[in-house]
Amino acid sequence: DAVFKHPYVKCLLNLARERVKAALAELPQDDQWLICVRTYGRPGFPPHLWDLRRALLRFWRQGNVDGVFDTLEKVGINTVDKLVTELKDIDALLKKAKGVGHKLSKAGLQQLSA
Repeated sequence: DAVFKHPYVKCLLNLARERVKAALAELPQDDQWLICVRTYGRPGFPPHLWDLRRALLRFWRQGNVDGVFDTLEKVGINTVDKLVTELKDIDALLKKAKGVGHKLSKAGLQQLSA
């Protein structure tokens, strides 16, 4: 999996291994067991927001995605389903974005809706 090749993720995995090893070392030799809980989300955003962000990354560079993501959140779009619905009327979406003091690219939204 490409995610596990990223240096940051490798670092997190090494830290997790060290913590598990340290926790097990504190237990009696004949009673070493540990319950590990794995979460599938990412810290900071609920899963539906990660889905939306991932969808945006297909069409915008990382630097631009942050601004687009923030704008969409400010106009109440926080799921892919809501984005799909709003993209049915791009002009209305552009007007909403302008209303919260942000600008979205009409061409970008058209590409996203295609």
